Amino acid sequence: MEHTERKRILDAIAADEKELAVAAAMLKGITEQRLRLLAEEQGWQSEVESLRKLIEVRQNRLAPSATAQGIALEASAAEKNHVEIPVGPKVSVTGFIKDTINASGIAGITPPEIRRIAEKANIKMHPNYLYVALGKLDERKQITKTGDRYFKRG
Repeated sequence: MEHTERKRILDAIAADEKELAVAAAMLKGITEQRLRLLAEEQGWQSEVESLRKLIEVRQNRLAPSATAQGIALEASAAEKNHVEIPVGPKVSVTGFIKDTINASGIAGITPPEIRRIAEKANIKMHPNYLYVALGKLDERKQITKTGDRYFKRG
C-alpha cells in the first residue's frame, strides 16, 4: 500500500471518528430530551385522567339516583385526626385529597398521612402525584399550607 493512500485512509477514519462523536452527542441529547418529555407526558396523562374522573363524578351527582343515594362515606382513623374519607365506585384522586384535607379539621394533615389514608381506601396514585395535586390545590386557593401541614381554606 502506498504512503499517500494510507494517509488518505487514516484521514478518512479520523473524519469518521469526529462525525461519530458528534452523532453520539446528538443521540445522548435527544435521548435525555425524550426521557424528560416522557416524564412530562406521564404527569399530564395523570392530570387528564384525574380531571376526566372528576367530571364523571360531578356528572354522576347530577343523576337523580345519585342525588337520592348521596355520596358514600366511610369513616377511617387517620393517625390521631379521625378523618372521614370518601369512598365509592368513582372517586377523583384530587377530590379525594381535597376532601381528606377538609375533613382533617383544625389539626391539618401531612402528605404522608394523606397517602396512608388513600392506601386504606385503595386509591392508587403515582408517588409524585400527591405533591402535584397539593401544589395545584394550593395554587387555586382551595387549601392552605402551614409548615408541612395542609389545611382547609377559609
